[in-house]
Amino acid sequence: MKHFLQSLLGSLTAFILLGFGCVVACLGFIALLATLGEQPLVDLESGSVLVLDLNTTIQDTPPITDFSVIMQECRPRALKKSHNNPRCSKSG
Repeated sequence: MKHFLQSLLGSLTAFILLGFGCVVACLGFIALLATLGEQPLVDLESGSVLVLDLNTTIQDTPPITDFSVIMQECRPRALKKSHNNPRCSKSG
């Protein structure tokens, strides 16, 4: 019976601490949302113009990989003349 009461008390304590932690986390999240809403908005005058500097290259897709070049470099050693290509080593 003593072991049962210790286990019950331990579980109850853990449950209360977990509930308290969840309440504190929720209140903190609500406070965070409240502070985000207090930031001043930017005022734009009528006729304002947005200027974007587009003098840099904007890469919207990754570069194309030419797998045929890699396969030519890594063809089997029996077909190759040079065995010293580090990109094709099996050691890692």
